[in-house]
This record gives sequence, C-alpha cells and structure tokens, in this order.
Amino acid sequence: MFETINFPALVPNPGTVMDMHALRGMEPQAVSLLALNQEGELWRLELHSGIAVKLLQVDIPGFNPAHPQQIVLSRNERFAAISNRFGQNAALYDLQSLQEVMKLSRDDYHYETCTFPLAFAELDNRTVLIKGTEWRRLDMLDMESGALLTGRESPVFDSEDKVRSEHYLDYFYGKLHVSPDGEWIVNTGWIWHPIGSIRAWHLPSWIANCWEAEDGPTAHNVWEYLEDWDYPIVWMDDHTFAVWGKISSDMYEEEELEIYGDDKYSTILAFFDVRTGERKKFFVKMPGYRMQSDIKGVYYPHAQMAQVHGKLVLWGQDNGLSVWNTGNGDMEYAEQTLCPDFYHEHAGLFLQTDESGRFSGLKLT
Repeated sequence: MFETINFPALVPNPGTVMDMHALRGMEPQAVSLLALNQEGELWRLELHSGIAVKLLQVDIPGFNPAHPQQIVLSRNERFAAISNRFGQNAALYDLQSLQEVMKLSRDDYHYETCTFPLAFAELDNRTVLIKGTEWRRLDMLDMESGALLTGRESPVFDSEDKVRSEHYLDYFYGKLHVSPDGEWIVNTGWIWHPIGSIRAWHLPSWIANCWEAEDGPTAHNVWEYLEDWDYPIVWMDDHTFAVWGKISSDMYEEEELEIYGDDKYSTILAFFDVRTGERKKFFVKMPGYRMQSDIKGVYYPHAQMAQVHGKLVLWGQDNGLSVWNTGNGDMEYAEQTLCPDFYHEHAGLFLQTDESGRFSGLKLT
C-alpha cells in the first residue's frame, strides 16, 4: 500500500531535526521543508535535491531545543511562529528578511500543560496571527501593520466573592486548527477538574466582535468531557473535522456512555460539523496512544493523523500506522513497524529519518 522514496543526503547536514513544517516548493516535484534542529537553528530543506540552507538562529527566552517544538506557518509562507510546544514564550519571524518580527509570551499560569496557541489566518485579504496571550485569552494581530485587532480588557474572577466579570471564560486554550477556507477555528483546550473540551468559533465574526472567542454568538463547545486535550485533529473539508481521542467516562451518565458502544474506555474517532457542533458520526475501538513522555513533566498525545485520498491515516509510537475508511470505519491496512515523523501535505508523502538523519518518504498508493 506504500511506495518508498529515497532522498539524497542533505548538504550541508542540518543536524538532528526536532520539528518540521511542509513548504509548497518551487518546482512540481519538490519536497521542501522548514525544519528546526536541536541547536535551535531554522533551515530550509530541499529533500528532492539534497540542498539544505540555514535561515536563522531562533532566539526565544527559556527555549529548550530538546523539548517538543512547533512551527506555525502563514499561508503565503512569509511568516513563521516558533515555540516550545509547552513553553511560555514564542517568537515570530519574517522568512523573507530572515529577521525576528517580535517575541510573544503567554502568562505563566499552567502554561506547561497545553500547546502554546499559535495559528495564522487570512481575513479581509490580510494575514493575521492568532496567539495565546493569557491562559484564557487569545488575540489577533495584523501582520502588515502590527495592529492588535482584538483589544479588550481581560475579564477577572473575584475569588473572595466568587463573582466573574462579564465575558469571563474559565478555559485553558491549547492547540489551534484553522479550517481550510479560513472561516472557522477549533481549539483543543481544557477546563478544571481537569478535562478536555473542544471549542470553535467563526473567525470573521471575531473581527467585528472582540469577545467572539469568549462568548460570541458563533462560539460553542463542540465536544466536552474528554480524558485529555490537544488531541490529534484533521480537517476533512471546510466544515468537517475529525478528532482522535478518548472520552472521560466518569463524566458521562450511563445512558450517554451507551452511544459509544460496549467498550466504554475505547479510543474514539469522531467527526463534527464545526458550524453547529453536530457530531456527524463516530467509530469506536480505534487504536490508542501514549500521553506520557520520556521527558519529565512533558505530557502530550504521541500520535498524528492525516487525511490522504479521502482516507484517514493514524500513527503513533505504540501502535504503528493504520489506514481507515472514513465511510464505514473499517481498517484497510496496518503496520506496527511504521511510525513516520511527519506527513508532508503538499507532496503527499509520509517522511521519516534514520539514525544518520537521512530522509525517506512513503507514498500511499
């Protein structure tokens, strides 16, 4: 089911790659990557030709190159935001001038529990950056002017009188997912006690209403009472996304649990309409995955998911790779020895590296 593609060795050698992001490439057969190595250097890698170009040195307060990282790229591939996945700080870079644009930070309240919220979108023909500012607050910046588009006072909670000011949202923002058409955004955050909760809202409405992300007319909880958060999510089309995760069974009534099948503790693949929060379908007894990390204090899903030719490919360190039919939920292929590092959406390739850092690709046929 997979065709193997070998690439030439990269020159110069970029070292150990810790995170990567797909680039469109300048040629029809190009396989181009933006890659961050263990030394905190950002590189452009042309896998098809073996050419590697160092772009810049990342400079982020408290940055730990040995911990999980993330690269978020604007659609025009001009801007990149980079952070430790569970760090307090991030930085924004202009890939044309190869200069830092600004440093970013969220407050220090439990920041290590969830992904630093970072995403780009295109609104009114301008590129905007969506970023975490506080644990319960996101903001939007216009990338051309640098203007804050969501200026507002942060709501507060009076712990002594147990009074919340208007628009107060008791929610820890995590990883952000913008729909392919740029109209909607999904967040896989959490709430006390703690449990995962997936929220969504309409991006253009956020321009008109600075409180849209908190309690605007389009903001809604899509799926609550999940065992964990930052679950793998993939868009099936402009309005439908799939989530691979596990419900928090102790938060549901028995009759509610019955809808998830006989095995109340199985991992589930669920499909939702982002506009309404309607669950369109779900499949039970999906492969599970690890949340614990070998790095002390770092806790996150060790799993990835991609849509390829209308099928869903799921993979992780514990269960290898499997291919699923999204119509009937049947598993069409499984290989426990396969665990790619990354899916390159533009090239349609699963990429993996060997011990020497040499890249190879797997193409679903």
